[in-house]
Amino acid sequence: NYRRNLSAFFAWMVKKRIITFNPCNEVESYKEIKKPIDHLEATEMEQVKEGCKTSKERALIEVLRCTGVRVGELISIKISDIDFNTGKIIVYGQKSKKYRVVMLDKVALGYVKRYLNDIKAAYDSDKPLFISRRSRAALTECGIRCMLKRIAERGMNGRRIYPHLFRKSVAT
Repeated sequence: NYRRNLSAFFAWMVKKRIITFNPCNEVESYKEIKKPIDHLEATEMEQVKEGCKTSKERALIEVLRCTGVRVGELISIKISDIDFNTGKIIVYGQKSKKYRVVMLDKVALGYVKRYLNDIKAAYDSDKPLFISRRSRAALTECGIRCMLKRIAERGMNGRRIYPHLFRKSVAT
């Protein structure tokens, strides 16, 4: 990136006729060694599930496991966005700025239903899917991250768990 940025700057200088040639053209580009994508193995996913104490925590893990949504997309999901017959959820993509459909499998759908029964929320409600205990408002990104951190402390041996890790695991 440093070389690319410098080259772009010098290319601009050549275009504006401040200098006559781009000195970065003389520098050989180098191969960058990329580290492998961090993801959860199947055994680690089971450890995360074992770290769940409440139906809310398990529903959160199952939704992330099935859909791979971004944390900002997760907090915007309302109960009414979920089709409880098919498991379809309509989410608004943070990056693409478009609506898309993600699917819950029967296991995840079961845990979401159990969580909603525990909090006594109607399936057709316009409330957020994941709410905080105190304020009954939508969980924030920080709240989701804190929940995952608590689950990881119980279930994983020092392994860091964060929302995007589930997205990378789904893609892997």
